Amino acid sequence: MSLSLCLHCGELKIGAFNDCPECGEKPPELDGVELCFTTHHLSEVELKTLGRAIAVLKYDGIRGDVRLHAFLRYVAKKWPKILQYNSSKVDLALLDSVDVIYKQYLLDLPGQETNTLEQPQWEKDAWERAIDLQMQEEEDQWKSEINGVLRPGVDIASNIVKLMIESGEGAFLQKMSSVLQNVIRTVDYDSLVIRSGLLLEEAMEYERRVQEFRKRVKNGWSGKSKRRAEYLGGTHIRLIEIAEMTNIIMKHKAMQELLVPLEYKHTMQKYRLSYGLYIDLVKVINSPLSIKQVEVTS
Repeated sequence: MSLSLCLHCGELKIGAFNDCPECGEKPPELDGVELCFTTHHLSEVELKTLGRAIAVLKYDGIRGDVRLHAFLRYVAKKWPKILQYNSSKVDLALLDSVDVIYKQYLLDLPGQETNTLEQPQWEKDAWERAIDLQMQEEEDQWKSEINGVLRPGVDIASNIVKLMIESGEGAFLQKMSSVLQNVIRTVDYDSLVIRSGLLLEEAMEYERRVQEFRKRVKNGWSGKSKRRAEYLGGTHIRLIEIAEMTNIIMKHKAMQELLVPLEYKHTMQKYRLSYGLYIDLVKVINSPLSIKQVEVTS
């Protein structure tokens, strides 16, 4: 079984969803985010480095909810290969406290040294040993249904990429100046804003379909399928992030909501990171035996 990080005290424990033997706390309910902090994806050394950030906050008596959100802010800023932190959904008073705690305690702590997420050999081997008839029947059912769940999301992602290329973000067009681009092609950016908004709506609607399937898997399927469904839960999160970043970029190009150069650069980086993670998650869900390493290019 994998090692995981206790998000309460920072010690390592067995299993992401087990109580921590060190502090006795149950894992917080974070819709599967706990799985990000296991040896499924990170080395033991990386987990211990992250654990020191939690331990610093706990040692100084930082309140539990503030401690958790400050840690997630630290992870998003210094370990972007793991997750992003959506501060828009956090209470403003709590967010103020989180900002202060992050700057006071975590700003100078080390971050990731590599963009690589790891997939342990034992888990790949486990798939190959799943020869039990009941497990095989469930695997067949999963395969028969998962494409129908994934396909709408993949279609949305494909349409987003096409829209980005149409807006001038293709590799060839990026090498040209904006003046030259406008000479050889005319783009109606206002219409692209509308289309990107519709794609964002589709991505948010897709979340409902994913959650319905995950709920069905949770109620009666095996642990293997439940674990894979946790990866599935990440697809709609990343898809919404891709759509949100695309909409922001289109509004900038249409001069509706202009970004300063640094903001634009960061938005593009977030777009590429989320898109890379989305593709990796789809690969995991479709063919877990084919996983080698998930390489994220920021």
